[in-house]
Amino acid sequence: MSAGIATFSSTVSVPEGFAAVLRDVVVAALAFPRLSDATTISVVFNSTGLQIGHEVRQGALIKNGSTEAVGGIVMMIAGGNAKEIVGRIKERIDTINAQGILPDGLKVVPFYDRSELVDAALWTVTKVLLEGVVLVVVVLFLFLGDVRSSLIVVATLLLTPLLTFMAMNKLGISANLMSLGGLAIAIGELVDDAVVDVENILRRMKEKAARGEACSVRQTVIAASLEVRTAIVYATLIIALVFVPLFALPGIEGRLFVPLGVAFIVSTLASLVV
Repeated sequence: MSAGIATFSSTVSVPEGFAAVLRDVVVAALAFPRLSDATTISVVFNSTGLQIGHEVRQGALIKNGSTEAVGGIVMMIAGGNAKEIVGRIKERIDTINAQGILPDGLKVVPFYDRSELVDAALWTVTKVLLEGVVLVVVVLFLFLGDVRSSLIVVATLLLTPLLTFMAMNKLGISANLMSLGGLAIAIGELVDDAVVDVENILRRMKEKAARGEACSVRQTVIAASLEVRTAIVYATLIIALVFVPLFALPGIEGRLFVPLGVAFIVSTLASLVV
């Protein structure tokens, strides 16, 4: 008996009649001095009698489909940094295996690593950013014929995720799978404001150059930006409002999708500021 948990076993003959069987079960159970400490009682009928013993086994962990193994799961508390926690667990596992703490040469071998999912999500966001940079440069160069304008939009595409991560860190939101997914969804939206703004500025400057008007570049940029600013602000706010209903989701759904909505809205508003 250990830690307040008791087990026992007792075998009695099966008499005639079910009532007598139940009576013998109760008698055998009461014969155990600390029945209240027993957590589970298993009753088994067989050809030789009735047996009271341990709980029936419910499952097993099979390694490679051939042998049994002992498994364990490390649970992360809410709001934890999966990348950091998995790294610390790996260090501890390496220490246990190196020092031979487990008996008979046993080793701890991880079979599920959550950091792989985080790395995959980070690579997805990085790949989408790189693809977005290439597409923005090519498309804007083809339609506007100006490399400098394309580079301005590319700078917006790079600065907006940086501001998004800074805002998420300030709000206490970790870079988990859902928040990174929200940022990946918003990648296409991040350049919209800059494209509209830059295109209008370039158009105004070309029009004044064609008429031979002497003008200040700074004044032209400010006037052209203010001309489309109202439309850009309203369009961005409408797109951000689409994700607001996610904050009304209760329970597990809310915990899953709220970081996605926050990442999308923050990145969209950051693109408006940039």
